[in-house]
Amino acid sequence: MRFASVPFNQNQVGWPLNEEDLYRQPSLSGDIKADWVIIGSGYAGVSFARRLASLNPQLNIVLIDAECAATSSSARNSGFIIGLPHNIGSSTAELKKAQDYRALLQEGIRLLDETVTEHQIACEWENVGKYHCQIDPSSEAIMQEYVDNLQLMQEPYSLLDGEALYQKLGTAFTAKEFTPPAVFW
Repeated sequence: MRFASVPFNQNQVGWPLNEEDLYRQPSLSGDIKADWVIIGSGYAGVSFARRLASLNPQLNIVLIDAECAATSSSARNSGFIIGLPHNIGSSTAELKKAQDYRALLQEGIRLLDETVTEHQIACEWENVGKYHCQIDPSSEAIMQEYVDNLQLMQEPYSLLDGEALYQKLGTAFTAKEFTPPAVFW
């Protein structure tokens, strides 16, 4: 198979990998027949392949990646999955888009949690939430807009002052908010 380029990988994943931690699939050779060929073993590629297989077990599905999934870009996120968009926006259309995106993110977390439970994957799954913090007081308006949008989305959050944030995270950031829907695994 010819390809234009292979992704640059600095091998900077969020946890150390030993050679025995890497399960490498063999390279494709010969003629391969498939009903579906999915390029990329990130969250989207693997999720799409799993969903196709669960709906149509008779399909021959081939998942191709230039790298080992354990060292791909999805692996480099260190197992942190957000349940809310980073940016919500201020218009009604942007708010609707953020709500749709939130539903997609939270359904992804639910399905991943279901998979981890079903297959008894020991990954130290932890519902930890997400902190939005600021260090520069000039960012206050941006942070307040995010809080206002969380209220419009009826999304639960907590406001923390600088001392509470320091006690929780050990940082010198100034106050901001915490939202529950995020997972560390």
